[in-house]
Amino acid sequence: MARADEDILYDLYIKLAESAKETKKKGKTKANTTEQLRVILNRIPTLLLYLDEMNLPQAEINRYLEKAKSLFLNYATIKKRRPELVSAFLDKKMDQLVHSIARNESTMVSNFRTQELSGERLDIASLFEGNNYYRQLLDFTAVQVIRKILNENFTSVGKTIVLFITDTGRKYHKQDCPYCKGKHLKPATRAVINNLGLEPCKCIKDEEDRIKLNDSYRTIFIDESIHPVAWNENGIPGKAGSYSYIICRGLLEDESQITPSITISSGVEYVPEMQHTERITKTAIGKVMMIAAFDYNFKGNIKIFTDNSSAMQTWQKENSNMRIAELFESVTVQLIPREQNTAADVICRTHMCLKVPIDKYNDLKNRYNMHDSLVNDKKALTKQLEEKDLSIETLNKQLEHNSETIDRLQKENANLQTKQSLIRKLFKGIKTCFFDKPSQFVLDK
Repeated sequence: MARADEDILYDLYIKLAESAKETKKKGKTKANTTEQLRVILNRIPTLLLYLDEMNLPQAEINRYLEKAKSLFLNYATIKKRRPELVSAFLDKKMDQLVHSIARNESTMVSNFRTQELSGERLDIASLFEGNNYYRQLLDFTAVQVIRKILNENFTSVGKTIVLFITDTGRKYHKQDCPYCKGKHLKPATRAVINNLGLEPCKCIKDEEDRIKLNDSYRTIFIDESIHPVAWNENGIPGKAGSYSYIICRGLLEDESQITPSITISSGVEYVPEMQHTERITKTAIGKVMMIAAFDYNFKGNIKIFTDNSSAMQTWQKENSNMRIAELFESVTVQLIPREQNTAADVICRTHMCLKVPIDKYNDLKNRYNMHDSLVNDKKALTKQLEEKDLSIETLNKQLEHNSETIDRLQKENANLQTKQSLIRKLFKGIKTCFFDKPSQFVLDK
């Protein structure tokens, strides 16, 4: 059986008291503390009177709720510091006040349920599980905190797709769901559906597939950054604020669906803001809407993913953003974890642009050209040196080859001279043998 809202809120306030920080005892005597407790006890009946017995306007009730919460916090911190000074009677009266606070706030929650589509199915307890939102109950009404939690992951303006749920089902549907014939369907907000953890019916999945294929949606991923630069507009090191964006055709669920074929535009732009990333993101939301509207003449549905929680919750408070958002059928800004926004982050980290005065731009251009010229000269000189080194190497090889040729020729010449010497000796022997003997006859003239 579901717990009553009053019981849930009462338990949250008790949890709040248990988590109250213990204040230092220095300068707080027993007498001072006792006097504080006496004042608290005296104020409780008046607050109970205004909260429970008088028919006050809601604005007045809220004012007394604020006082009651402040008194409760003061009581909780004192009890944590000096529990022995808190009487059982004061504990009992304060418990009555906490019940009164929870009861009044549960009435406002009940009214909120009637205003929210299918709000009667909201699970209030689950909204405060696994987070510290209960601490905000001291500064805001329960309804304000609940609204904040429901819109924790996205904010939307303009037309939105109307979804439907049953009284007890675990899925959400289209109004004309063909799989829910005979069932009573009632409209529900996306916040209620997320709170209940409902899964999409097959009719929704079919519709989402059709939306992805048509051209009535644009999905945009943005990321912001404040980073150091080695050279700013004044020619000195400094900081720069920038944002990157990726605009895609269709309704995407996450960055894994980004492909070159559906990517319409991407880039990085610098902004004057260099202190607060929230302001950069809100500027980026307005800028990408302008790109979609005026550069690409798109007026359909926009879905923007960002990992900046504060900007996601407050972007629509900028008048300029709201004026641009009115150009579209709807604009939804959804929060995603930083690790699921890497595509836009890479662009932001690997690209840059800078607004530079023309005189500094010309100086930078001249320096760049001079650098290019020096690099080209270096390349030419290196090439010439390599060619000279190659020529010297070639000459050395030729010289080595010529030396080998000379040695070979010298050897061949020596062999030839040896052979010539042998031939001369042979001819000389023959001459001596046949032509140089004494004559046997004397011939007459």
